[in-house]
Amino acid sequence: MILHADSYLGIQYLHQSIASSATYDSDARYDPPKCHPKTRTKVLAAIVSWIRNKDRNTKILWLRGPAGSGKSAIAQTICEMSAESGHLGASFFFSRTDPTRNNPTNLFPTIAYQLAMYSLNFKSHLETIIELDPSVITKAMDIQLQQLILLPFQPLNDVESTPSRVVVIDGLDECIDEKRQVRILQLICSALSTGGHPFCVLITSRSEHHISTEFQQRYISKLYHQISLAYTDDTDIRLVLESGFLEILESLTHRDSMQGIVRPWPNQDIIQELVSRASGQFIYAVTVLKYVNDPYSLPVDQLDSVLRSNLQVVDQESPLSQLDVLYSEILSRCKNIQTLLNLLGVLITV
Repeated sequence: MILHADSYLGIQYLHQSIASSATYDSDARYDPPKCHPKTRTKVLAAIVSWIRNKDRNTKILWLRGPAGSGKSAIAQTICEMSAESGHLGASFFFSRTDPTRNNPTNLFPTIAYQLAMYSLNFKSHLETIIELDPSVITKAMDIQLQQLILLPFQPLNDVESTPSRVVVIDGLDECIDEKRQVRILQLICSALSTGGHPFCVLITSRSEHHISTEFQQRYISKLYHQISLAYTDDTDIRLVLESGFLEILESLTHRDSMQGIVRPWPNQDIIQELVSRASGQFIYAVTVLKYVNDPYSLPVDQLDSVLRSNLQVVDQESPLSQLDVLYSEILSRCKNIQTLLNLLGVLITV
């Protein structure tokens, strides 16, 4: 939607305070993780059905799982599917390492702006509110939510006729400060405890104690249901690996070096070994494929280095122990280790 210079000055002012890098289609998140075709089919189907069901009993869906379980990939895929079907209201992807989206300051302004792009009536009411008090954009979170999102919906009489839209908030645990994470959850749950809002909220996060505890509060328990990603079918991991290796084998980048390679490459024994090492974590499979697909190295050599990894694993009980081994192998093969150490030192101190 194009904003004219002589209209919607309040919306234009709001745009200056949004975290544009936090939306699902932001260029800052280019090539974001998403579900590989034919994977996560049951989870995606369950979420889509929940979003489109106006008679749903719950207004919040908590998608929880450990690091590397594919939460962000599912959130991204849901955003893309919902945008295509006309059911996306807004999205916000938190990131601990990005100062523009690791805090809640711009969360509700960003959501409000996106909602305004989908509803002209909502946009008009929001414009009036901002014109009356532009400072509302920078007020406390509870005021932002009330004035920028809830209040503009109140005059609308077509709630029943509008498509059910979903607001996707990914990586709540990536927001700095546990107290703010809980506060965001409290505000959203309080807002959705009343009717008149044609949207539901999908929240993804790790199963952190403070978040789990808040969801168990009595006033929230009837508002939400959850989907756990604690276990991932190895079939999905295998599909990602097989498809990824085939793309590498047939890519123009590695065409010369992969000539004469016996197919299928790698063989099923190697695929099974990698599936076992992944321990249900998509991040392991994705990291292996990115490492093997290095344009400046030979895929066969890269894969061999992964398979040869026999470093001592500190925590054998951790499902991510093999990922630690993989990262250790990748770092050990860095050509300019001092530069790498300097960069890592900067990141650690940020």
